[in-house]
Parts: sequence; C-alpha cells; structure tokens
Amino acid sequence: MSATISPSGLTPTAYTSFTMPSADSVAWIVIAFGVVLRVPLLFTPLTYLSDVWRQADTASIAHHFLVNRFRLFHPQIYWGGSGPGYVETEFQLYPFLVALLYRAFGEHLWLGRLVSLFFAIPTFIVFHLLARRVLLQGAVWATIFLVLSPLDVRYSVAFMPESTVLCLYMVSLYLFQIWLAEQRLSTLMLAAASTALAILVKPTSIHVGLIFALLLVGRFGIAAFRRWDVWLFGVLCLLPAIPWYIHARNLYLTYGNTFGLFSGGDSKFGSLYDWLSLGFYQKLAGLEVAWVLTDVGAFFFAAGLLLSIKRKRPLFLPFGTVTIAIYYMIVARYAQQSWGIQYHIFALPFAAIGIGLFCERLLSVRVRLAGPIILAMAFCAITAQAGLVYLQMLRTGQNQQIECAKKVERVVPEGALIVSVTTELSRDPGRGVPNNYQDPVLFFYSHRHGFSLPADRYSVANLEKLRREGAAYVIITSERLYRGNIGSVRYLDEHAAQIGPGIGAGCAIYRLELDARHER
Repeated sequence: MSATISPSGLTPTAYTSFTMPSADSVAWIVIAFGVVLRVPLLFTPLTYLSDVWRQADTASIAHHFLVNRFRLFHPQIYWGGSGPGYVETEFQLYPFLVALLYRAFGEHLWLGRLVSLFFAIPTFIVFHLLARRVLLQGAVWATIFLVLSPLDVRYSVAFMPESTVLCLYMVSLYLFQIWLAEQRLSTLMLAAASTALAILVKPTSIHVGLIFALLLVGRFGIAAFRRWDVWLFGVLCLLPAIPWYIHARNLYLTYGNTFGLFSGGDSKFGSLYDWLSLGFYQKLAGLEVAWVLTDVGAFFFAAGLLLSIKRKRPLFLPFGTVTIAIYYMIVARYAQQSWGIQYHIFALPFAAIGIGLFCERLLSVRVRLAGPIILAMAFCAITAQAGLVYLQMLRTGQNQQIECAKKVERVVPEGALIVSVTTELSRDPGRGVPNNYQDPVLFFYSHRHGFSLPADRYSVANLEKLRREGAAYVIITSERLYRGNIGSVRYLDEHAAQIGPGIGAGCAIYRLELDARHER
C-alpha cells in the first residue's frame, strides 16, 4: 500500500515532525535566542541603575589581580588608604577568571560581562534539565520564563559574581535531585563540590542547605540523618569555606578593609525593626513581583505553588519557596532595597518552576483554546517587562562620578593618594548599624588609590588626619555636601588649591598645598 502524500510532498508523519518541534527543541531555541539577545549588552558601560558601584568594586579586584601577579588569596581594592588595599570579601573566583582573560586579550570591561554570560549559558541548560525532572510539558515554559526574566537579563551580563553563583547553585540543585533518585555517591560528591564553590563565591547561597535537608526528609524521613553519605556531603559543602572566611577576616583585622561579610564594615542582616514593619514586607513583595515574578507571573507562580502543595509534587517548589522566604528575613536589610535586588537572584529557579507548573495545568484544561490564549497573553506581558529592562540597559547615560574620575585621572599624578568624599553615611541612620560607605566608582575610573570619607565624617579634623596619612588630593562631587560644611570649605580654601572644574560642575578637585602637608 502506498503512503498518502501531503500537498507539500511529505508523508503525514514527516509533515507533522517538520511543523511541530519538540518541547526540548523549543527550549534550546529559546536558550540560544536569549544568549544572542544578551550579546549587545556586553558592550554597555557599568552604569546601569544602582549597580555601578558594585560592578566598579568587582572590576577593581579583577584589575589588581592582573597587575599584582594574580594573588588569588589577596583581593585588592582602590579605597584602602595608604595600605595595599587587601580586603575581606568572598572567594574571588569570578574576578580571577576575568583577570585571566585580561592577560590574554587586554583589560576590557566587556570581558567581565562575557564571563558572566559564559556562566549564564550552563545555568539555562541545567535549569531546563532540572525542570524536565520535576515537570512535564511545563518545563519549556519554565525555561522561557527564566531566560526572559528581567532579573536574569540584568545579572547574566553584570560585572558581578551573581551569574557565577546562580550557575553553581543551579548545578547543585540539579545534581542533588539526580542523587535523590539514583543514590550514586559520585553524583552526591559532585553536588557537594558545586555547593562548596557556591558558598565560597557567595556565602548567602548557604541557605541551599535547608532545601537539601527538607528534600532529604521528604524522601527518606528522619532516617536520612543517620546516613554516613549525607553527613559526608554536608562536611564537604562547608569545609572549603571555613579556612577561606577565616583568612578573609584576618585580612580585615590586618588592613582594615571589608565588604561587610563578618566584620564591621556593613550589616545585611534583618532585625525586629524589619520583621515587625509592614513596610518591609511591602517593599520586599514589590521587588519580588517587579523583578522576579514580572507582575502577571506572580499569579501564575501562586497558582503553581498551590498546585504543588495540593499534589505533593514537586516538593522542590514549596521547600524552595519556604527557604527563600526565610533567607529574605535573614538578609532583610538588603533584600528590601532597590540597591539589593541581586539578593533575589536565588528565587529565580523556584519562580520559574512554579510558573511552569501552572502553565502545564493551563494546557490541560478542557476548553482547548483557553489555556494557549492565556499563556500567549502572559508571555507577551513578561516579554514586554523584560524588554523594558533590556532597553534601559542599552541606554548609556552619563554618570557624574565617572565624568569627574576622568578629570581626576588627567590632573592627579599617578601614585598620589586621593580622598573621595562620598554622600554615604558610615552608619545606617534608621538602624544604627555599620554601613559600607566606600564608593569605589571615582577610584576605579580614575585609577587612583586613596581614602573614602563618608558624609558624616567629613570634617576639618578628618581631612587633617588623612593628610597626615599621605592624602594629597581631595575630590568632592556633591555640591550640597560641600556647601553644608563651612569649616571644611574654609580649610580647603586656605590649605588647598582648586585644580578641577569646580563644585559647580560636580567635580571639585583640591590639591593640598605644600605648607599644609608639614606639621608646624
């Protein structure tokens, strides 16, 4: 019997195969499209919204690795005063990889963004593999959401370690899910290695341990904690971080510089001040909806979460959601602020799984057109929101501090120490806790080292103190701060020469005169 030929000349089977790509094929196309879409963002400046100073600090560390013989265990910043600038921080795997590319291709900032994109690619692939294990036809929708999420668009090409840690975090979750099903020790050890690296790169990722514990109880009950391989896994996850963070704290104790990990430079932790405040929950929810769930996605996620609780699968989703909520409570000071949205990056895989689960449910409704129509509308809304973020990142507006830094580089001799007076305060006025006031932007873009002076310490006494420690130039970019301290204005007028455009132009550069540098 001859086969029936379609008008196109193909058999029905071939014709269907040609017009109906598999869900996996769609996912790979989406991933490829998402990567290509991010390529133009590689060449934009490091000035997007509130991330300019975080990216400047990370880029500073990469620069110092390049020029100071790749000393991985001694990360350096510009604002370390008259010292070498060694700083207490996370394990700097990401800037070190960037510095290696600098060595090969020259110091170009887009290479730092490229490293983030390199980590984003396996993140997308591993997430899709994870989604296929816990979802059915919803996996492709979950992958689409993750790839197009505004938060991932923002940080998958940022000069920051967020893309790196999200990749390691995702690999850990995926390998642990495989181990739960297959019980192979080699898989568990690989999961431990990935988790250990994630904790080194970002200690906040340690919360994944609670997800693992909940999954263990869900799979084996309390008996899980009598297994030797589980205890070995836990030890291996934590073991590398202990000596590193002890070493990092010793750097602070010796040189006095910190990003606020465990020492006095900053505090990211929440308190009763936050937990009893309605405003905290409103701001937290606002950021989560805008950046992670993308407005309409919030309804999809809530429905997907309820479905997972009702069906008791996948347990991965409610366990992850509860853990992320606890994590937000712990890092409440940063998680509720627009300048702390990178702390929400860990919520992305759980948000995507929840949305994918509800999409799966929509496609199974009896009225066949209802589900696809709702999905199409949601897809358009999510794409539009991600598109706005994308366009904002493409715009290259001016940054006053960067413009001033270029002038500083021209008039301040290389090797001279500067004082950069920032508008930040040394302590959070609402909580009274230490605040990271050091603004690295002017230092990084001028390629000058020196001291960062917070607004609440901007005084004649402190200017004199820093002068004695070797400061030769003072830079102020805030006219309001400059005019608000008459004593300091008089001191600079009497003991320094204005060599920059001036405070009216947002760039007052003062050279301390010779007679002011010697004790009378």
